[in-house]
Amino acid sequence: MDKTPENGAPTVDDVRLYEAHMERIKLRIEEARGLLYKKPSDERDLLYAVLQLRIAIEETACASLIANRASFEDAEKAFRLKRFEDVQKALKSLNPSYWPEAVKETAPESKTGAVASFNPVEDALTDADWLKIWGKLSSMLHMQNPWLPKHDIKRNHQFARTVVNKLVTTLNSHVTKLVGGKYFVMAQVWASPVRAYSFGLVPNSDT
Repeated sequence: MDKTPENGAPTVDDVRLYEAHMERIKLRIEEARGLLYKKPSDERDLLYAVLQLRIAIEETACASLIANRASFEDAEKAFRLKRFEDVQKALKSLNPSYWPEAVKETAPESKTGAVASFNPVEDALTDADWLKIWGKLSSMLHMQNPWLPKHDIKRNHQFARTVVNKLVTTLNSHVTKLVGGKYFVMAQVWASPVRAYSFGLVPNSDT
Protein backbone atom coordinates (compact mmCIF):
# COMPACT_ATOMS: atom_id res chain seq x y z
CA MET A 1 0.00 0.00 0.00
CA ASP A 2 1.34 3.43 -0.94
CA LYS A 3 1.55 5.56 2.19
CA THR A 4 2.78 8.69 0.37
CA PRO A 5 0.44 11.69 0.93
CA GLU A 6 -1.14 13.43 -2.04
CA ASN A 7 1.31 16.35 -1.85
CA GLY A 8 4.20 13.96 -2.54
CA ALA A 9 5.84 14.30 0.88
CA PRO A 10 7.01 11.12 2.62
CA THR A 11 5.28 9.92 5.73
CA VAL A 12 6.86 10.19 9.17
CA ASP A 13 7.27 6.41 9.08
CA ASP A 14 9.31 6.65 5.87
CA VAL A 15 11.74 9.11 7.44
CA ARG A 16 12.05 6.99 10.56
CA LEU A 17 12.76 3.93 8.43
CA TYR A 18 15.53 5.88 6.72
CA GLU A 19 16.96 6.99 10.06
CA ALA A 20 16.95 3.43 11.40
CA HIS A 21 18.60 2.17 8.21
CA MET A 22 21.33 4.81 8.50
CA GLU A 23 21.81 3.96 12.17
CA ARG A 24 22.63 0.36 11.19
CA ILE A 25 25.10 1.57 8.57
CA LYS A 26 26.69 3.88 11.12
CA LEU A 27 27.15 1.00 13.58
CA ARG A 28 28.84 -1.10 10.89
CA ILE A 29 31.25 1.71 9.98
CA GLU A 30 32.06 2.37 13.64
CA GLU A 31 32.65 -1.35 14.19
CA ALA A 32 35.05 -1.44 11.26
CA ARG A 33 36.83 1.72 12.38
CA GLY A 34 37.35 0.33 15.88
CA LEU A 35 38.92 -2.84 14.47
CA LEU A 36 41.15 -1.03 11.99
CA TYR A 37 42.57 1.47 14.46
CA LYS A 38 43.02 -0.75 17.51
CA LYS A 39 46.41 -2.12 18.58
CA PRO A 40 47.34 -4.85 18.02
CA SER A 41 45.32 -5.58 14.88
CA ASP A 42 45.72 -8.70 12.74
CA GLU A 43 44.22 -10.26 9.61
CA ARG A 44 41.13 -11.47 11.47
CA ASP A 45 40.31 -7.90 12.51
CA LEU A 46 40.89 -6.75 8.93
CA LEU A 47 38.60 -9.39 7.42
CA TYR A 48 35.79 -8.65 9.85
CA ALA A 49 36.18 -4.91 9.24
CA VAL A 50 36.11 -5.49 5.46
CA LEU A 51 32.92 -7.53 5.81
CA GLN A 52 31.24 -4.72 7.77
CA LEU A 53 32.30 -2.12 5.21
CA ARG A 54 31.13 -4.26 2.29
CA ILE A 55 27.68 -4.64 3.83
CA ALA A 56 27.59 -0.94 4.75
CA ILE A 57 28.16 -0.03 1.09
CA GLU A 58 25.38 -2.39 -0.04
CA GLU A 59 23.01 -0.89 2.53
CA THR A 60 23.97 2.62 1.41
CA ALA A 61 23.22 1.75 -2.22
CA CYS A 62 19.76 0.49 -1.20
CA ALA A 63 18.92 3.31 1.22
CA SER A 64 16.79 5.34 -1.19
CA LEU A 65 14.50 2.32 -1.61
CA ILE A 66 13.91 1.73 2.10
CA ALA A 67 10.26 2.83 2.11
CA ASN A 68 9.31 0.62 -0.85
CA ARG A 69 9.50 -3.06 0.05
CA ALA A 70 9.28 -4.40 -3.51
CA SER A 71 12.04 -2.09 -4.76
CA PHE A 72 14.26 -2.85 -1.77
CA GLU A 73 13.92 -6.59 -2.32
CA ASP A 74 14.74 -6.13 -6.00
CA ALA A 75 17.88 -4.23 -4.97
CA GLU A 76 18.90 -7.12 -2.69
CA LYS A 77 18.63 -9.45 -5.68
CA ALA A 78 20.75 -7.08 -7.77
CA PHE A 79 23.78 -7.70 -5.57
CA ARG A 80 23.67 -11.38 -6.52
CA LEU A 81 24.49 -10.54 -10.13
CA LYS A 82 27.98 -11.56 -11.22
CA ARG A 83 29.00 -8.46 -13.15
CA PHE A 84 29.41 -5.19 -11.27
CA GLU A 85 28.02 -3.12 -14.13
CA ASP A 86 24.84 -5.24 -14.03
CA VAL A 87 24.45 -4.45 -10.33
CA GLN A 88 24.63 -0.72 -11.02
CA LYS A 89 22.30 -0.99 -14.01
CA ALA A 90 19.70 -2.81 -11.90
CA LEU A 91 19.88 -0.22 -9.12
CA LYS A 92 19.54 2.67 -11.57
CA SER A 93 16.47 1.03 -13.09
CA LEU A 94 14.87 1.14 -9.63
CA ASN A 95 15.96 4.72 -8.90
CA PRO A 96 18.20 6.70 -11.29
CA SER A 97 19.34 8.84 -8.31
CA TYR A 98 19.76 6.00 -5.83
CA TRP A 99 23.24 6.94 -4.56
CA PRO A 100 23.46 9.54 -1.74
CA GLU A 101 25.27 12.80 -2.43
CA ALA A 102 27.52 14.23 0.27
CA VAL A 103 26.74 17.91 0.81
CA LYS A 104 27.84 20.87 2.86
CA GLU A 105 25.09 23.29 3.78
CA THR A 106 25.79 27.01 3.52
CA ALA A 107 24.00 29.30 5.96
CA PRO A 108 21.64 31.96 4.55
CA GLU A 109 23.10 35.45 4.27
CA SER A 110 20.96 38.21 5.74
CA LYS A 111 22.90 41.00 3.98
CA THR A 112 22.59 39.69 0.43
CA GLY A 113 19.36 37.77 0.85
CA ALA A 114 20.99 34.56 -0.41
CA VAL A 115 19.23 31.43 0.81
CA ALA A 116 20.88 28.36 2.30
CA SER A 117 22.19 25.90 -0.27
CA PHE A 118 23.72 22.41 -0.47
CA ASN A 119 27.15 22.14 -2.08
CA PRO A 120 28.91 18.90 -3.11
CA VAL A 121 31.71 17.55 -0.89
CA GLU A 122 35.02 16.29 -2.23
CA ASP A 123 36.52 12.87 -1.33
CA ALA A 124 33.10 11.25 -0.98
CA LEU A 125 32.08 7.99 -2.61
CA THR A 126 30.20 8.67 -5.82
CA ASP A 127 27.90 6.71 -8.08
CA ALA A 128 30.88 6.27 -10.41
CA ASP A 129 33.35 4.76 -7.96
CA TRP A 130 31.55 2.91 -5.17
CA LEU A 131 31.25 -0.31 -7.18
CA LYS A 132 35.01 -0.52 -7.65
CA ILE A 133 35.55 -0.24 -3.92
CA TRP A 134 32.76 -2.72 -3.17
CA GLY A 135 34.33 -5.14 -5.63
CA LYS A 136 37.78 -4.83 -4.08
CA LEU A 137 36.37 -5.39 -0.59
CA SER A 138 34.56 -8.47 -1.88
CA SER A 139 37.77 -9.88 -3.39
CA MET A 140 39.56 -9.45 -0.05
CA LEU A 141 37.09 -11.89 1.52
CA HIS A 142 37.90 -14.70 -0.91
CA MET A 143 40.03 -17.71 -0.04
CA GLN A 144 43.78 -17.15 -0.45
CA ASN A 145 45.41 -19.24 -3.19
CA PRO A 146 48.54 -20.72 -1.55
CA TRP A 147 50.42 -20.75 -4.89
CA LEU A 148 50.04 -17.00 -5.35
CA PRO A 149 51.85 -14.23 -3.45
CA LYS A 150 50.33 -13.58 -0.05
CA HIS A 151 47.96 -10.67 0.40
CA ASP A 152 49.63 -7.42 1.35
CA ILE A 153 47.95 -7.09 4.75
CA LYS A 154 49.41 -3.65 5.45
CA ARG A 155 48.23 -2.29 2.10
CA ASN A 156 44.76 -3.82 2.48
CA HIS A 157 44.56 -2.45 6.01
CA GLN A 158 45.26 1.07 4.74
CA PHE A 159 42.74 0.63 1.93
CA ALA A 160 40.04 -0.35 4.44
CA ARG A 161 40.83 2.76 6.50
CA THR A 162 40.43 4.87 3.37
CA VAL A 163 37.02 3.28 2.76
CA VAL A 164 35.96 4.16 6.31
CA ASN A 165 36.94 7.80 5.73
CA LYS A 166 35.10 7.95 2.41
CA LEU A 167 31.93 6.46 3.89
CA VAL A 168 32.01 8.89 6.80
CA THR A 169 32.50 11.80 4.38
CA THR A 170 29.67 10.55 2.17
CA LEU A 171 27.08 9.95 4.88
CA ASN A 172 28.00 12.57 7.46
CA SER A 173 25.66 15.05 5.78
CA HIS A 174 23.96 13.89 2.60
CA VAL A 175 20.87 14.13 0.43
CA THR A 176 19.14 11.22 -1.29
CA LYS A 177 16.28 11.33 -3.76
CA LEU A 178 13.91 8.60 -2.64
CA VAL A 179 12.42 6.10 -5.03
CA GLY A 180 9.68 7.69 -7.13
CA GLY A 181 11.55 10.99 -7.49
CA LYS A 182 8.97 13.19 -5.75
CA TYR A 183 10.95 14.08 -2.65
CA PHE A 184 14.35 13.69 -1.04
CA VAL A 185 15.80 13.16 2.40
CA MET A 186 18.62 15.13 3.97
CA ALA A 187 20.37 13.12 6.71
CA GLN A 188 23.09 13.79 9.27
CA VAL A 189 24.42 10.35 10.14
CA TRP A 190 27.01 11.30 12.75
CA ALA A 191 24.49 13.24 14.77
CA SER A 192 23.48 11.36 17.90
CA PRO A 193 21.01 9.91 17.13
CA VAL A 194 20.93 10.03 13.34
CA ARG A 195 18.73 12.86 12.07
CA ALA A 196 16.82 12.91 8.79
CA TYR A 197 14.53 15.51 7.21
CA SER A 198 12.29 15.25 4.15
CA PHE A 199 11.85 17.86 1.42
CA GLY A 200 9.45 17.93 -1.50
CA LEU A 201 10.82 18.81 -4.94
CA VAL A 202 9.81 22.25 -6.17
CA PRO A 203 8.42 22.20 -9.74
CA ASN A 204 10.39 24.21 -12.29
CA SER A 205 8.52 27.45 -12.98
CA ASP A 206 9.68 27.38 -16.61
CA THR A 207 7.87 24.13 -17.34
